[in-house]
Amino acid sequence: MKQNKELDQILQEALSPDKEPDEWLNQKILRRAKETNNMDKKLRRRIPAAAFATALVLSVGSVSAFAAWHYLAPDKVAEVLDEPGLMQAFKSKDAMTIDESQTYGDLKITVLGIVSGRDLSKYVVEEGLNNSKTYVVTAIENVDGTPIDFEKSSDVIVSPLVKGLKPWQCNVYTMGGGSSSTIENGIEYRITECDSVEMFADKGLYISVSDGAPSSNAYQYNEKTGEITRNESYKGINALFNLPIDKSKADPEAAEKYLKEMEEAMTSDDDTDEEDELKNTLMDKVAAWDGKEVEKNADLLEELTQILTPDKDGIAHSSAYKLGNSGSVGKGQFSVKDYFEGKKVGETIVFSIVNGDTEDEVYIDTYTLNDDGTVTLKVYHYSEKK
Repeated sequence: MKQNKELDQILQEALSPDKEPDEWLNQKILRRAKETNNMDKKLRRRIPAAAFATALVLSVGSVSAFAAWHYLAPDKVAEVLDEPGLMQAFKSKDAMTIDESQTYGDLKITVLGIVSGRDLSKYVVEEGLNNSKTYVVTAIENVDGTPIDFEKSSDVIVSPLVKGLKPWQCNVYTMGGGSSSTIENGIEYRITECDSVEMFADKGLYISVSDGAPSSNAYQYNEKTGEITRNESYKGINALFNLPIDKSKADPEAAEKYLKEMEEAMTSDDDTDEEDELKNTLMDKVAAWDGKEVEKNADLLEELTQILTPDKDGIAHSSAYKLGNSGSVGKGQFSVKDYFEGKKVGETIVFSIVNGDTEDEVYIDTYTLNDDGTVTLKVYHYSEKK
């Protein structure tokens, strides 16, 4: 791909820890990231600009092999997340087992496996440039064995990287990424989806796991060799795993076309910026509402209402449900005690706000604590065109 020097400079500067991206970069990358699609409800939210800039202060740790019995197999993770197509794909000969762990500070990250293909997931991210997708399964856990929580891991980004392409140019954000997560036995299991990386198999591939978008501070790029390495002095999470995909799967012609389309998408001056600005203005407006204002202003989707009963550990689980035609789906779990700490029975909290199918609509999820200890999940739809 012919490198766009202006774009490269903007990306590299904007993704440095001491500087937030400007609005242009934020909207461009968020549009491509499509994080609101195919994500666990606890994680499905707009990524704030700070997520690209703020690093967690954790010390760099060690790399080690892991005991496979300790984790769910990738196909079991897909089964828990109600992904039968992916479950079968991870059982097939096309799937690769990685089984490698790296520890940074008090977090341990394990890449379990990877598979690529078409029509594997029920909830495909729609804004990618390629119909073929790659799915990476990772496990994120506390080193001390205490249960992980989504608040702690929500800034951790799993991303493919390509040798010969700068990490801040080609990553999960620019490759139509999204993810689904669940917590099982205190460990977060995440399936990260993006456009297929197999076309780049002849270049060399990596999986990065970092506290924010892959940046020039977390990873070093060798201009001569194209090698990507960890910045050993980075005071945060910057795991890097080699991805040994069969080079025969490479498609240089498709890769060249893909990179050209990616660059055009990142630099085009179209109407999408205006639409994104409207979306984010709308989300900011709705984010200021409390439960009563949501009930007053938005339309309740009664068919999606669920009564959630906490398990013995106080964790409530919601069943999968689809939001509009965009492919966004809800399914997740949360600690009732943590969410309603200091709250009274009958109080409602706004749990998440998700972009709708068009720029002038959003979906809003609320939780209400009931007197019997259960929680009522309600989903509302709000449109500016009412």
